[in-house]
Amino acid sequence: MGRRAEDRAAFALAGLRDDRRSGERPRAALEELLGKWGAHIVELAKGHDPRDVDAHGLAGSIGAEQTYEEDLVGVDAVGASLLAHASRVARRLMRAGLSARTVVVKIKYADFTLRTRRATLREPVQDTDAVHGAALELLARIPLTDRRVRLTGVSVAGLVAGPPPRTLLPDAQADKRRKVEEVTARITERFGDEDAVTRAALLGRTRVGRD
Repeated sequence: MGRRAEDRAAFALAGLRDDRRSGERPRAALEELLGKWGAHIVELAKGHDPRDVDAHGLAGSIGAEQTYEEDLVGVDAVGASLLAHASRVARRLMRAGLSARTVVVKIKYADFTLRTRRATLREPVQDTDAVHGAALELLARIPLTDRRVRLTGVSVAGLVAGPPPRTLLPDAQADKRRKVEEVTARITERFGDEDAVTRAALLGRTRVGRD
């Protein structure tokens, strides 16, 4: 990257007009705006980053969302869409050998107003029911009356390696859910289709379109 390109990048990051007549250099301008971070941003704009790349580090979040051609109306329709998203997220957690402590719900109305709600759970989760249950609790905090919903999404963060910790007492239901997730994750990976296995509650509904 040439010096002129570097300066343009730095000015763009600062939201400044690249005007040589001002006599103001990008580094000085950014340092004035951002303090000690100014010089660091200029170096990043030049492609200089001394930080190590951790190819094996955990992803920051895992999510699924969909924009609908026909708006969703009502808590039942929106809740069902969150179940589809939670199922996809849970399979990806299972395949990656991860659990998540935070669940996030995103709703975009037909007027493009965006609402997000998040919750940090007491214990990390990995299965569809746990992710969906948390998502429904968050959905209850988002107004849906007289609203048409254009987009829904569920994501998880606070990722930790491994499955959720086992309880002191045997939990047959949790073990059953874990086995179901393992099987569905293997099937969808084998066929390369996230919808190869679909819950009965979602049959006939619009497929989840994108991550």
